[in-house]
This record gives sequence, structure tokens and C-alpha cells, in this order.
Amino acid sequence: HNVDSERPPVSMRRATAKALEIQATILAATLSRIRSADDAGRLHKARIAAKRTRYVLEAIHPEFSVEPGVVTDLARFQDSVGELRDAQLLAHRVAREVTTVAAERTALVASELVYEPRGPMDFSRVVDESPFDASLALLFARLHDRIATASRSVTAAVTRTSAKDWPGLLSHQETPAKK
Repeated sequence: HNVDSERPPVSMRRATAKALEIQATILAATLSRIRSADDAGRLHKARIAAKRTRYVLEAIHPEFSVEPGVVTDLARFQDSVGELRDAQLLAHRVAREVTTVAAERTALVASELVYEPRGPMDFSRVVDESPFDASLALLFARLHDRIATASRSVTAAVTRTSAKDWPGLLSHQETPAKK
């Protein structure tokens, strides 16, 4: 604050309330843009906005009264989106690794058949001896289940979190919390 200024200084309470109002508006806007649990870019932006809003809330609590469960809802939303993203990245990595191994194995078997044939040309060995066995099928089924569960959780979290009037709920909380 400029001491020579004729304007009174802005109180920390008012500045914090304004910061919270801005974060709440950003959160509401990012949540409103999400179309589905597959909307990775928008989910990521909403997760960041939820995190920032939560951090502001945690910094000012218990000075400002906040509806019970707000911080918990934001944390659940972040966790749900994070779990979905982790599951998607794991599935992508596993699929890429399995594809690499399968290509290498197929090339090896094909090379053996072409350069060192042990009888009539039988390319069924390329398919029969591929790495896509029952254990991989089980792994992919579990990854699919993890993504489906996380996707349902994100859908529920987006619905629950979007239903709140964040700017109205968090703007200008000028009343101190009851102690």
C-alpha cells in the first residue's frame, strides 16, 4: 500500500475473498465445459481449477465460513480425475509395450519360418505363439474395469461438483466462521 495514497488499504479479508471469488468463477466455468469423462483436456483444466480453489479455501479456513464438505468435494473430484488419468496412461503404456513385444515376436517367428524352415510353411505359428495369451487378456480386462470404474466416478464427481453454485457459494465470504 502506498502510504501517500488517499485511498484506504484493501484489507486482507477483502483481497482473500476476491481471490476466492475469482477461483470459484474459473472452477464453475471449467466444470461447465466438460462433456464426458473422455474429455481429458477439459477434465485436466477443471482438476487444476479445483485444486487452486481448494488451496485458497484451505489457506483461509477457518477465517471464512464455508459450507461443510466443500473442500472434501473438491478433493474427491481431483482424486477421481487423477485416478481416471492414471488408469488411461497405464492402459496406453501396457498396450504400447505389448504391441512392441508382439511385433518383435512375430518378426522372430516369421524370420525363422522364412530362413530356417522346419517343414512346410505354416504361418499359424505366428498367431498361435503370439504374446496375447490368457494372462494378457486378463490384464486388459482389469485395465478396462479400472478405467470404467474411474470413468463412472468422474461422471458422478463432475455431476456433483458442477451442481454447486461455486461463485455464489464462495464469493465475498465476509462473515467470520462460528467458533
